[in-house]
Amino acid sequence: MKKTIFSILFIASFNLYASAKVSFLSVKNDVVYFSIAADKEQTSPGCVAAENSDLWAVSLLETTGRAMYSIIVTAMAADHEISIETANDCEASAGFERPLEVYVGTRNNLPIGIVTNCNDVLLNDPNAPDGPYSVQPIGTGVLQVYCDMEWDGAWTLVMRAKEMDYANWDTTGFVNKEIIPSPILNVSYKITDELINILKTTVYKVVLDETNVQRFFKGNCIYNHQAKASGDCAKSYADLYWSDPTYNVSSYDYIRGVYDFQYIQTSYRGGWRVGDGENGQNFKYEDGQQIGNGYNYEASFTLWVR
Repeated sequence: MKKTIFSILFIASFNLYASAKVSFLSVKNDVVYFSIAADKEQTSPGCVAAENSDLWAVSLLETTGRAMYSIIVTAMAADHEISIETANDCEASAGFERPLEVYVGTRNNLPIGIVTNCNDVLLNDPNAPDGPYSVQPIGTGVLQVYCDMEWDGAWTLVMRAKEMDYANWDTTGFVNKEIIPSPILNVSYKITDELINILKTTVYKVVLDETNVQRFFKGNCIYNHQAKASGDCAKSYADLYWSDPTYNVSSYDYIRGVYDFQYIQTSYRGGWRVGDGENGQNFKYEDGQQIGNGYNYEASFTLWVR
């Protein structure tokens, strides 16, 4: 769904403050006020009131403000640090400094104008539609990705699992690299685990084809397509507030990769899962629901990161 996002701006010089975790967050009317656990290292603009010197303000009436708010909330939930670049004005709220940029991760002295992910695509063109784009993730070459532009952030497609298409699926590398990525491909597609972990900064999202159900995995989990997820990384959540977690009690220890599965006594709930077909089972990827004495599977899904 096309909206817009706030992301990394590459310029020759910028007023960047130290990275730190969010220490305060408040929403009043249409303005978000927040601070981080680090002192501002540069002089604030003259419009900032002394009593507000440690605070920042973004407007929820602006698309970039809403996107920044999403980044802040997601970073807090994942216990990540954020970095801030000042806009050197108080346009969001009188007496409060406005950030020009909020981001998670590092810049690594990237060249001016480089596009590293779907967020950068939207920064360069706020009206950019959903679709395939060429990006260059940090420390890698050019990669074609599919971007889904939503009001609260840009999602990058990193995997398309198509029901019954298991060829070459058991890999940490590419699957069908030469294909132009799309969430509606009739074949399976995957980028490398390394690229998934580079492109992902805060969160994973799985979307099931048939029901359009969305579930979220925490971004502090390192993706490994050939290892079974465990602990909190095996759980999915209903939203970015991390509500309605799945609790995985499974006898299928050989299932690996994307994982959200529950098997408790006679109650069966199949989630999104990736395996290698051991024990004669084709648990490559599927979603199951118990119907009478049988199971109904709809296996196709997409995995997104941002």
